Amino acid sequence: MLRALPALVVILAFLSAGCRSCERTPAIVARLAELHGKASRAADTKGGSWDDAAPGASFAIGDALRTQASSTAKIDLESGGALRLSQNTLVRFLSRAAKGGSRPIGVETGEAEIESGPSGLAIETSMGPAQVEPGSRVLVIAGRGEARFEVMLGRAEIDTDGGVAKTLEAGQGLTVGTGAAVVEPPATSGGDAATDAIAPPPADASVPTTIQAEVRGDGVESARPKGALSALPAGPAVSIAEGSRLVVPDGASVVLTRGAERAVVVGRADVTIGHLGAELLETRTGRVMLASPTPGSRIDVPGGSIVLMAAGAGGVQAQVTVDRRTARVVSNQSQLELRGRAGTAVVGAGETGTLDVTGAAATESSSPSVADLTVPAGESSVVHSLRGKAAVRIRLDGVCGGDAVVEWISGAANRTTFVHGQNGPAAILPLGSGPHKYAVRCVDPSGLRGPSQTSGTISVARDGGEAPLPRTAPMDSIDADGRRYSVLYQTLLPQISFRWPRAPAGRPLSLHIERGKGQMETVSAPSGSVALPAGKLPEGSYDFWFDVDGDASNRSPDTTLRIAFDNAAPAAEIQQPADGQASAGTVHVAGVAVEGASVSVDGAAIALDQDYRFRADVPAPSGDKALAIRISHPSRGVHYYLRVIGVP
Repeated sequence: MLRALPALVVILAFLSAGCRSCERTPAIVARLAELHGKASRAADTKGGSWDDAAPGASFAIGDALRTQASSTAKIDLESGGALRLSQNTLVRFLSRAAKGGSRPIGVETGEAEIESGPSGLAIETSMGPAQVEPGSRVLVIAGRGEARFEVMLGRAEIDTDGGVAKTLEAGQGLTVGTGAAVVEPPATSGGDAATDAIAPPPADASVPTTIQAEVRGDGVESARPKGALSALPAGPAVSIAEGSRLVVPDGASVVLTRGAERAVVVGRADVTIGHLGAELLETRTGRVMLASPTPGSRIDVPGGSIVLMAAGAGGVQAQVTVDRRTARVVSNQSQLELRGRAGTAVVGAGETGTLDVTGAAATESSSPSVADLTVPAGESSVVHSLRGKAAVRIRLDGVCGGDAVVEWISGAANRTTFVHGQNGPAAILPLGSGPHKYAVRCVDPSGLRGPSQTSGTISVARDGGEAPLPRTAPMDSIDADGRRYSVLYQTLLPQISFRWPRAPAGRPLSLHIERGKGQMETVSAPSGSVALPAGKLPEGSYDFWFDVDGDASNRSPDTTLRIAFDNAAPAAEIQQPADGQASAGTVHVAGVAVEGASVSVDGAAIALDQDYRFRADVPAPSGDKALAIRISHPSRGVHYYLRVIGVP
C-alpha cells in the first residue's frame, strides 16, 4: 500500500494456510475476464516490471494489475466473486497472510467494485475488520489521504475503534482518513448516496420530469455527478438523475426516454444524462441512435449540438458516432441541424454530416434516390461505367426481417446507409472508381446492430465494354530450354507450339507433357517440334521435355509452362445499345461474350450462339437509370455493363 493512504484492504479466502506446494508453484488466484482499453500487470516473479495485460491473464500471489486512463477491467476470483476496476486503478494480490491463512487483495489507488462470492468476503480497514455477506457488492475508493468503503448491495459488519460491531446497509458508507473513521447513514436526498444516481420514477409518468434508463446487457456503469462509477444492472426502466454519467461496454445498450423523446446508447460509449428542458444527453464517445419523433430533441457532442428539426417515418431518425475529435451524423428519414460554435449545417434525409471539436459543421454527402443498377446482397461484381461512377442499389430481400444497415468503404472513409424495412429492403450506395467492400447487418428495435449477415465487394471500372474481344485463339511458341513460361489468354485458349532448339538431327524424337502426378501425355515429334491446337491444353501448369526415342538420357532440359486467364481482359464486348440513346419502350442489346459466360438483363436470360454472340430486344429500364447488361462467368465472376437510356 502507498504510505500516504490509509490501509484499506480486501481479504479473500482464496488460499488456505499450510499449502506447501503453493510455496514452490504460485497458485492462480484470479483471472482477467474483461478489459476495455489498456492495462498493465506486474508479476511478482519479474521483480515488479510492468507488461501489457490481455484478457485471460492469470494472477498469483504478489501480482498486480493497473488500468490506464479511460480503461476498465473485470477480474474473476478463483474462490468466487469478482472485481470491477475503473480507470487509473491499481490492485495487488498481497503476499502476507490474514486471519485463517487467507491472502488479501489491496486496492492501492482508484476505484474497485467488489462482488462477494457464495462464502462472502472479509475486509480489513485501518479501524478494524469487516465481514461482507454473500451476494453483496461494495465499492472501494482509494485516494490521497483518504479511502472510502460503500455498501452498494447487501450488508456488511465492521468493528469500530471501541470494538463494537456496526452493521452497514446498502447505501451506507465508511470514510477512513487521517483521523477517525466515520460510518455514514444512507442519504435520502442530495448527491451523497451511492444510489442517488437512480431516483424513483415520478408519480405522473405522463409528464417528462425525469429521464428513464432501460439497461440491456451486462457491464453498464453509472455515476452520480462527481461520484464514482458503479454497476447498473440490466432490467426495466428506472429514473436516472440529471448529470449522471453512463459507461456502456461493447455488447450492451441503454434506452433513454424522456416523454416521447427516445435515444439508444450503444456500447462502447461514455455519455452524460441531460437536463430537463435542454439536451437529452451529452455524448463524449460512442454511438447513439436518435429514435425520437419529437422535433427539438437535442444531443450535445464535443463542439456543439445536434438538433432534430423534422422527424421522418422511420423508428431511428439518426445515428451519431462520436470519437475524440469528430461527431459523424447519418440522417435516416429526418432533418437535423448541426449547431457548432463555428457555424451550422443542415443534414437532410439520406445525408451525412460532421461536427468537430472546433465547432465546424458540414454536410458531407447526399445519398442518391435513384440507382443505376440493382444487385443482390452478398454478390461481388465489377460495374463498367463510362462515367467512372455508379449508384448501386443493394437488394436486401430475405436478409433482415426489419431494419438494416449497410456498412461500406468509400476511399479511406467508412460509411453507413440505414435501411428501413417498411420502406422496402434496399440501400443505394454512390460509388466512385475502384473497389468498395460492404457488409449488411440487421438492426433490432433498440437500434443495436447484429453481426454481418452477408458481404461482398463492388468494383467500379471506367469503361463501357467497347473494346473488341479477340476472335481467334492466340498462338505461342515455347522452347524446351529449362526456363519457366507463362501464357495468358483472354477469350480463347491458346495454340501452343513446342520446340527443342538443339534436337539431334535424324533421330526419332518424342514430346512428353506432364500435368500432375501420373498425368502424362507423349506426342511424336519427328522434327523436334509439335503444334497443339487451341484448347488442347486447358488452364494449369505443365512440365515438358523432349527426348530421343529409346534413349531417355538424351533429352532436352525440363521446362515449365503455365496457362492462365488474363484478369485484365474484358468479359464481353458490348456493341449495342449506345450510351445515351433514346428508347420508346424496348432496347436492342447486342455483343460478344467469352466462352462459358451467361448473359442477362434485369433477370431475363439472353442466349449465346456458337460464336458466343448475343442479341435481343429487352424492355427499357423503368426503376433504374441505366440498362445493366449482366455477364456471369465461372472463373471471371460477375460484370455489369451500364448504358444510360434516354426518353425520345
